[in-house]
Parts: sequence; structure tokens; C-alpha cells
Amino acid sequence: MTTELRAQGWCSDPFRRHDARWISDGACTALVRSQGVESFDEVPVGTPPFDAVPIVWGLAAADGVDLLRSDRTRASHHEGMSRAASRILTRSHG
Repeated sequence: MTTELRAQGWCSDPFRRHDARWISDGACTALVRSQGVESFDEVPVGTPPFDAVPIVWGLAAADGVDLLRSDRTRASHHEGMSRAASRILTRSHG
């Protein structure tokens, strides 16, 4: 028995009307993405003139930056503000 794999997820829009089109079980859907904004655009009638190539989003986060605790960034921000305030006070009273 042979299992045929079909495209699933965000792919390049095979009709080239948008940056990406959601593909479900190998078929184009009306869900599209252009310049980072998702919307709906009916699938054009007929066979797509291009292949739908899968898109992998968010590879830049593979370094683990997205795993930092949210309060850690806040603490760093507050520490930076405190240091800046100390410098200003030192200069004005110095």
C-alpha cells in the first residue's frame, strides 16, 4: 500500500496573487497572506500555473531567543532605566 503525501500549511501562492496561500490536503484554500496580513481571497478557477512551495516561518527564533522568560526582559529594561536615571542624577548633582 502506497501513501501519497499532500501539501499542508502555508505555501507560496501557486496563482501568484499573494505571498502565501494555505494549502489543505494538497488543495488551495481561500486563506491567504500578503505582507504579513492574513485575509481571504477565493481560489481562482482552473489549475494553478505554478507549484505551491511550503514556507517555513520563524527560523530566526531557532537560536532560543524566543524561550527567554518575559519578566527577564522587563527586569533588564528596568535595570537599564535605573542606571540611566543614576547617571542623570550624578551629572546634575555632581
